[in-house]
Amino acid sequence: MKQSSLVSLLGVGAILIITVWLSAVIPNYSSSVVSAAFALGLFVTFLIGGFRHFRREAAFILPLIGILFLMIVYLANASHRWEPGVGLLPMTHWSLLPATVHRPVTLSATAIFGIAIMFVWLGARIASSKHLRWLLSAMVLSGTIMAIWVLHQRLTPNSFNIFPLTGAFPYENHYAAYINLLIPVALALGKRCQYLGYQSGQLSSPAPVYYLAAVIMGSSMFFSGSRMGVLMTGLLLVSWFVYSNELENRYADLKPRRWNPPRKAVLGVCAIALLIGMGVGLRHGWGQLDRLQEELSFRSFMIKDTLSMWQDRKLWGVGPGAFGTAFPYYQSATPADVQVTHTHNEPSQLLAEWGWAGILWLTLCVALCLRYLRRYHAEIGHSSREEWPLFREIEGVGLCMGITSVAIHAFVDFPFRQPAILWTVVVFAVLVIRHWDSAPEQSSREKV
Repeated sequence: MKQSSLVSLLGVGAILIITVWLSAVIPNYSSSVVSAAFALGLFVTFLIGGFRHFRREAAFILPLIGILFLMIVYLANASHRWEPGVGLLPMTHWSLLPATVHRPVTLSATAIFGIAIMFVWLGARIASSKHLRWLLSAMVLSGTIMAIWVLHQRLTPNSFNIFPLTGAFPYENHYAAYINLLIPVALALGKRCQYLGYQSGQLSSPAPVYYLAAVIMGSSMFFSGSRMGVLMTGLLLVSWFVYSNELENRYADLKPRRWNPPRKAVLGVCAIALLIGMGVGLRHGWGQLDRLQEELSFRSFMIKDTLSMWQDRKLWGVGPGAFGTAFPYYQSATPADVQVTHTHNEPSQLLAEWGWAGILWLTLCVALCLRYLRRYHAEIGHSSREEWPLFREIEGVGLCMGITSVAIHAFVDFPFRQPAILWTVVVFAVLVIRHWDSAPEQSSREKV
C-alpha cells in the first residue's frame, strides 16, 4: 500500500474527529481561523501535488482556485457593513458580482466549503480496503464515545455543566444528524466482519462490537431531545435489517453462521427497548398536538420569509453564511419575537445565501470533483469476483444510508452548516464513489 494512502487516512481521520470535538469548544468557527485553515490547506495541496501535476490534478485544483477567487470578490465587494447598535448600512458595490451583507461570516462559510473540496482530494487517496475500515471504525468509535457521554449527561442527576445538550455539538439536532450518519456505518462494518469471519473459518469476529456501538448510539438518540433524530434512527434500523435479510438471501449459498436462540433473544430485547425508547422520545418531543401545529406554522413562516429574501437578490443572494444577519429585515410580524439564525430548511437557505448564480457555481465545482474522482474509480476497475458481497453491497449501502439520513434531516434543520457533518458527508461520498466496484476485503487465512 502506498504511503500516501496511509498519510491520507491518518489526515482524514484526525481532522474529522478533532473537528467534531472542536464543535463543542468553538460552536461558531471564526472567519479568521477557518480562512487561515483554508489557506494553509491550499498551500499544502499545491505543495504536494498541485505544482508538479497540475494537468493531472486540474479537475480538483480548479474548484479550489474558484473558491479562492470567490473569497477575494466577497472581501472586496461587500454590499453592507454592520454598525453596532444600528444594524446593516448599505455600501457602494458591483451588483452583478458576488456581494455579501456580512463579510466575516461569508468568508468563513466559503472557506468551509473550500476545505470540503480538499477532503475530496484526501479521500480519493484512501485506496486500501483495510485502511478504509480503519477510518470508518475510528469514526464509529468517536460516535460511540460521544453517545456514552450523552447517556451519562441525560441519566445522571449531576450532568456536566459544559455541553448541556449533547456530547460535543451545540445543538441536539446536529448531534442527531451526526449519529444517524454513523449508525448504518457501524451496522455495515459488523456485517462485513461476519462475512470475513465466515470466510476465514473463525468461530468469532468483531461483529458484535460494531453492533453494540450501533445500539449505544441509537440509545443515546432517544435521550438527545431531537424528534427528527428519533424518527430517522428508527427508519435506519428498520431499513438496514430489511436489507440485511435480503443480502443473506442473495448469498444464501455462503450460509453465514446464524445466531443461536440466546442471541436471538438478546436481539429481540434490544429491538423492544429501542421501540419503547422511540415512543418515549417522540412523546417527550411532541407532547401535545397543538405544539406540533404551532411549530409547523412557525417553520412555514420562516421558509416564506427566506424566499422573500431571495426574491430581493436572486442572482448572488445575501452571501454564504449571512442569513442570520439579513433575516431580521425580512422576518414576518407573527414570529418576530423569536430570533432566527437559520431557516431550518437547507434548500431555501442555500438559495437565499448563494442565489441561483452561486448555486450554479457550486454545481460546477461538484461536477469538476466528480470528474476528478472518475480517474480513481477507473484505477480500481470493475470486479468480477461475486462469491462474496462487494463493497457496494455492504459498506456502500451503509454509507449511502447515512448520507441520505443527513440529506433528509436537512429539510427540517441545518446539519450542513456544521463543518464536522459537512466534511464527514463529503468523505463518505468520496469513499462510495472511489470504492463502489471494488472487490471485498480478503481474510488473512484466504490470502495465505
